Order: sequence, then C-alpha cells, then structure tokens
Amino acid sequence: MKAFIRGEIISYTAYEKKLRKEKLEHLAKRISQLDTAYTSSLSIQVHKERLSLQAEFDVMMSQYTIDLLLQSGAKCYKQGDKASKLLAHQLHRVASSHLIPQIETDAGKTTDPSAFNIQRLLYFTLFI
Repeated sequence: MKAFIRGEIISYTAYEKKLRKEKLEHLAKRISQLDTAYTSSLSIQVHKERLSLQAEFDVMMSQYTIDLLLQSGAKCYKQGDKASKLLAHQLHRVASSHLIPQIETDAGKTTDPSAFNIQRLLYFTLFI
C-alpha cells in the first residue's frame, strides 16, 4: 500500500511538473510574440497584456525556485551521515547562541554554574 501511494505521488508530481513546464514555455513564447508586436505597433493594450503575462511568468518562476531550494535541502538530509553532522552542527550553533557565559552577583561577575542556580532561585523568589 505504501509503495502504491508513493508511486501515485511521484506520478502526480511528475504530471504537475510537466504542466508547469509547458505553461512556462507557452508564457515565454507569448511574451516574445507580444514583444515583437509591441515594437511594431507601440500599443498600450499589447504592453498591458505583456506586463500581466510577465507577472504570471515571474510568479511561476518564483515557485519553481522555491521548489528547487526545498528539493536541495531534502537531498542534504537524505545523505545519511552527512545529515547527522549537519543537524548536530546546527543544534550546537543554536545551543551556543543561548548560553549565558557569566552573570553578575553581589560578589561580582562569576562563571560558576552553582552560582547561576542560586541566582536563578533568588530571582524566582522575587516574583512568588
């Protein structure tokens, strides 16, 4: 069942990709034709139609670019050992950005973890 669903998903995405590619080719061809028509007639209507087609083309290309970026990220995570190294590096970077290297107490600045805990408890007692 799982293989069947995966096959259907692959088939559907391939069909969607084919339709998107045909639409992009059609838009590019139509834009080229409108450019030719605009150079010969300088019609405002032709220019407006070209701008609307160009906007549609840009939106489709943006979606295509997003798909490519998502696809490249997925490939990075599928590489096995490299994915775990990448994730470990990202987790380490996030964790290190949240570290508190030192705090200031009544006795001065300290980096002692037990002093951190004492100060945290004193802080919470202020609000209870």
